[in-house]
Amino acid sequence: MWRQGLRFCAILLTLAALLGAEYWTKVELAHPLAAEIRNELVGVFQSVETQWMAVGWLTLYLGGFIWLRYGGRPHTHPLQPEAVRIGCLLGLLVIALGIYAWGYGEERTPTEVPVLIGGMMLGQGAGCWQTWRQRQGDRLGIAPLVVGGLVLLLALAALWHADSGVVLHYWGATRWHGIWNNPNKFGMLMAVGLVLAIGLALAGTTAWPARNRGKLKTVDGGTPVKMAANPASKKEKRSLIHRLMASGKTGMRNLKSSLSPWLQLGLPLTAGVLLAIGLVNSYSRGAWLGALTGLAYFGWQVLRGAEDPGGTCALPGARVGMWLRRNWKPLAVIVCSLTVLGYWNFRHTGQPLVRRVFSVANPYDFSWQNRVTTWEGALQMMADRPWFGWGWKQVLAHYEAFYMPGKLTDGRALWSNDFFMLGLAVGVPALVCFMGYVMLSLGGGSRGESPVLASGPPNPEPSASSFSLLVTTCRAGAVVLLVSFWFDGGPNGGLFKLATGATFWILLELGAGAGRAKPAEAALKNAS
Repeated sequence: MWRQGLRFCAILLTLAALLGAEYWTKVELAHPLAAEIRNELVGVFQSVETQWMAVGWLTLYLGGFIWLRYGGRPHTHPLQPEAVRIGCLLGLLVIALGIYAWGYGEERTPTEVPVLIGGMMLGQGAGCWQTWRQRQGDRLGIAPLVVGGLVLLLALAALWHADSGVVLHYWGATRWHGIWNNPNKFGMLMAVGLVLAIGLALAGTTAWPARNRGKLKTVDGGTPVKMAANPASKKEKRSLIHRLMASGKTGMRNLKSSLSPWLQLGLPLTAGVLLAIGLVNSYSRGAWLGALTGLAYFGWQVLRGAEDPGGTCALPGARVGMWLRRNWKPLAVIVCSLTVLGYWNFRHTGQPLVRRVFSVANPYDFSWQNRVTTWEGALQMMADRPWFGWGWKQVLAHYEAFYMPGKLTDGRALWSNDFFMLGLAVGVPALVCFMGYVMLSLGGGSRGESPVLASGPPNPEPSASSFSLLVTTCRAGAVVLLVSFWFDGGPNGGLFKLATGATFWILLELGAGAGRAKPAEAALKNAS
């Protein structure tokens, strides 16, 4: 138990450092020694004289984690999905480093490269730790610790509003920005936390049917039976104090077993309420769309395995889920109809929240119009240099000089899309490698097998369904960030910022590697 607590503390401190990296680099520190150490660390990644060493060490660690995670496995066919997946990651790494080295040596170096490689390294490190824990017999691994730590920290961040002097409004309503000074980044992190909180609460409920059944023991036939109590032949004459102490311990165990399911459900849902409030008050349309997409992905994966072959519901509310699955077509028509009616009736409302929702169809909203215009220019730039891009620091300058329309006065909206940013900086092949790696990571498991719930007879141990739900939860969190990167990426928050980029890679690797890890029982059987 104490080892698990130490692991959680280590993970919590690491996640806090990643989520608050931008805040800690700008806040004034009272202690001069702490400020000096902070400035030296920041200077290593920003100075042209030292950044190449930091990138080199991050690359070495990334390669080491990949080797530890996949190097000991038997050789597979080069066209196997796992081999193609690792090939895509290595292709992205080689192209990004090649373009970075080709343009290195100028006065100002880009910080996107160390952040990108650092996020990939942290993701592979988390996946390597997860695989190692599973080989030791811990089926859940570090996934519940990482998901729980993210939910806890993001819920606290929803309540912490740093006074930075930056106040943004939308029709008189203040947009929350937390410690990141950017409502879009705050919104996408709140969306991730909300999806993770719902998945964590649902994973906790899978243990309910198995509680209060006594300890199970497997006999020769493989049938679980309840262990008998201590035989009566061991009667001892105990004092009244000993009997009171024994009854007290029994009562505490019973109280803990009765309260634990409700705590596993109530704590994540409480955090989810705080995260939902923060998400709504961010007024970030990209974060809202990311949250809806992540929840839809999570719900679809859960519904795929909501009912076991015996016809009994494996999850709370599974019968409702199966009804929704059978009737999703008429429900989709009803939702679309209500959306159209709501737009025509509330498109000129004075309510900021409703107005923000329907502003995507407002022809006078220059926010999305400017983005669409810059995306057209980005496609033209990629068509002119498709193979190796324009370099990490030349994209914005060339766009404003040769590709920006006259009706725009600022071309920085070009960086709002991380996919275009990656394709313009290092070329279309690197973008294809990135998308291929993400798609293969999210598409683990065979087509005929649900990645959420295992088929077969009910398992007396709740770890099987909890493990599958945690895998799906991590993937849903990565989907939220992936959608948000399309609308709210760039320097303010996205794939090239630690708070969002590292979180994306960690969740992606936990969802991908956990789904492919070999169970400890099968590993022991093969070894024998």
